[in-house]
Amino acid sequence: MVLTENEVRLINRILTHDLEAFAAKLKLINKEIPQLEEKLAVQLLNLAERLSRRAIGDQERNICLTICGLVWEHKNKAWDNLPSFLMQVLSRLGLIPSARMVDLNYNIENQEFSNLGSLIAQFAFESKLLECETQVIDDYFITLSTFQKRMWDLIDQKNRIGISAPTSAGKSYVLANKIVHHLHLHGGSCIYVVPTITLINQVSSDLRRLINELELNINVGQTYSEKHISKQSSNILVLTQERALSAISQGEDFFKNLELLIIDEIQNIERVANEDNDRSRDLYNLIREFEDNLTPKKIVVAGPRIKNIDEVVTELFGKEAQSINNDLPPVLNLSYSFIYQSGKVLFRQYSTISKKPKSIIVDNFPVNPLKFFNSVRYNDSSFTLLNSILNNLDPNEGNIVFAPTKASANSIAKNINGEAKLTKELNSLIEYVSNSISPNYSLVSCLKGSTCYHHANVPGFLRTVIEKAFSKNIIKNIVCTTTLMQGVNLPAKNIIARNQSLTTQSRTGAKLTPYEFANLRGRAGRLMKDFVGRAIVLDENSYEASQEGDAVQTTLFEYPEKKLSSGYGERFIESKEEIKQALLAGSKPADENSFNDLTTHIRHMVLRYGDKVFYMLEKTGITISSPEFDIVNTQLRDLAIPAHILIKNPHWDPLVLNDLFLKISSSNFKLPSSPFAHDFVDSLTEVLELVKATTPYYYNKYTKIRSDKVLRKCLIIAQDWGKEIPIRTILSWKGEPSDEDIDHTLDLLNTEITYRLPKLLHPTFSMLEQENPLLSFMEHGAYKPETRRLIEFGISRELAIKISSLLKIEGAPTQNSELSDWFVKSELVRIYETNALNHWENIQIEPHIEGVFYP
Repeated sequence: MVLTENEVRLINRILTHDLEAFAAKLKLINKEIPQLEEKLAVQLLNLAERLSRRAIGDQERNICLTICGLVWEHKNKAWDNLPSFLMQVLSRLGLIPSARMVDLNYNIENQEFSNLGSLIAQFAFESKLLECETQVIDDYFITLSTFQKRMWDLIDQKNRIGISAPTSAGKSYVLANKIVHHLHLHGGSCIYVVPTITLINQVSSDLRRLINELELNINVGQTYSEKHISKQSSNILVLTQERALSAISQGEDFFKNLELLIIDEIQNIERVANEDNDRSRDLYNLIREFEDNLTPKKIVVAGPRIKNIDEVVTELFGKEAQSINNDLPPVLNLSYSFIYQSGKVLFRQYSTISKKPKSIIVDNFPVNPLKFFNSVRYNDSSFTLLNSILNNLDPNEGNIVFAPTKASANSIAKNINGEAKLTKELNSLIEYVSNSISPNYSLVSCLKGSTCYHHANVPGFLRTVIEKAFSKNIIKNIVCTTTLMQGVNLPAKNIIARNQSLTTQSRTGAKLTPYEFANLRGRAGRLMKDFVGRAIVLDENSYEASQEGDAVQTTLFEYPEKKLSSGYGERFIESKEEIKQALLAGSKPADENSFNDLTTHIRHMVLRYGDKVFYMLEKTGITISSPEFDIVNTQLRDLAIPAHILIKNPHWDPLVLNDLFLKISSSNFKLPSSPFAHDFVDSLTEVLELVKATTPYYYNKYTKIRSDKVLRKCLIIAQDWGKEIPIRTILSWKGEPSDEDIDHTLDLLNTEITYRLPKLLHPTFSMLEQENPLLSFMEHGAYKPETRRLIEFGISRELAIKISSLLKIEGAPTQNSELSDWFVKSELVRIYETNALNHWENIQIEPHIEGVFYP
């Protein structure tokens, strides 16, 4: 497409107006920016009108979206006809949901758009609506974008599908409705795999809300247990890859011939092609397990901007697989940066329709530029600049600040001087956090400025209420780590990052890739929340320091696609001789290298598949010869450890497990089966010392504890945790804890106690007492059946402990010896209606009871 000089000039004028207006809003320039001229707006809208009527490509569509977004952003309130005009243009672009965002009089209850005032325009708009309208069930219809409708139809037409689209394209919305639609028509069950617990909670909540609203008999679970699988209704399990693999080992029959398998954030499998990473390997192996052995009727994998999504699904599922991709987001995202050049600070604007950034000289940079741009760390200058920006943004806009680490997230949040009005809801949230953790918890003081931090060390129940408070604009600013990039849906108008560094120590440390940084910036502006989103980079010079030339520098602000590699092929070829030598020699993982996981994987595959292993390995990019197979097979047959124990511990090398088995078999270990056992700490200490002595490689891999004193402290906390003692009590056993003590204990709880130590202890427990529930008690922080049932139902651990004491379980209906879904739901409704819980506790259970229908 070739634009005329006048058209180029018009586009440059609106981009320049936006840059100047935003700079003035941030008080960076001493210039009063007049309102957008009506004549310019009309000329731009006419251009968008003409472009939208053509058979347009990505460039034209991006120009149209940019014009619509910026005219809407800088509109005069007197332009009454603007919404109807933009609705027409956006509908031609296939962005009906975006059209809904600009329709100020949209009827949510009846899902009706405003009248456009012209019969011809109305007919054209209604025609587009009909094209994109989709029936979920009976009389419940949704209106999708053109891309979302293509997604919907492709899932109907094909059984193996790959989806690539920008982070704000609304993939999750389509998938949730499609799951409900498909299970309503066909029955059966669905597995939805996501990478984090936070996403499990979010996806489960969205699904429950939709199912309850439609009064459907579909169960949603967050863990697998055969006791909770209803034979009379459909089931949706939302699981991490680890939980899914564990579930398959417990009840393979349930997972055979599923109706649907959804794998979200598929880009996470790439690390298996480049490094030894348990989580990536689990995800890849899970996909292979389903495709090769369990054969769901439909498999959908999805991720942001996967360049070769067609190749990926072909490699995973064969030639019949089909993919769909989309590069046009439904919202406009613009990026801005500060850069120091020739003794001046420039404020830059980057957009997808401009080859070079637009710049404006900053008149009022709030700090000494030499002190700011010469440091990679967040320091006083950084906080002054950040506060200046945040305090000049619209108070009704949600802001996310990216932090490279959990510690820096806490520090940044503490140093944000929010100008918050202590509303009733904010005060109640502060009181809730204070009572749940401690008045000394730094999050309490942060919230007084309407600011908080959000990362893996914040207890899950607090992350839930933080997300809810942020979405309601009770909290204005939220400081996040990289967890933000894994699909967490926080509706933010603005995202601010100092730079793309993942370290606070130097400019040469680990950094987000341009792809990762683009996904981070793409979180600004969310469908159905903000039509225009802005990402602000405080220090563009930090990127220039490691790059050469303007062409490379601007890649930081592009939206690159990722070429995804899957399988082990590349790494296997690189270390083929070393791997085969280790296999033939019967070498065990002892030192860090690039192929320990591959020798372990090959041994497990030989163990599981026998002489069928050649074909199964070849699918993953690995080849071994018949003589090599014979030697490995003989080594495995000679092991003393039972094969079923090896299969239950796929991350551990079979030869190492055999050594551990022999040591344990010759000992007199008796594991505690309850957190109330008097020898809980001593017994587990003894087991861990044996593991450390037998296999220091795995001990150092799975735990960061190097001190006997810290290990003992950790086990004492783990015992209280398993006893269902609330976090507040655990923290304050020696009196009111300091903020440092709180952070340290929460770090132990969220990493060592609920994740690393159970992973390290799992082989020993599977050798000695396969049915011992203690590790599950440690992971969930609960031992009572009713509390665990509530946690499995999706209630946070802290709230589940409180609710379990309020349940009327005498004579309660059971389901395979445990509390039935119907009973749990009805009790949640009863407890909710009796006002036994506070406001923020009620908010956590609302997704479970909204529109609850009892068949």
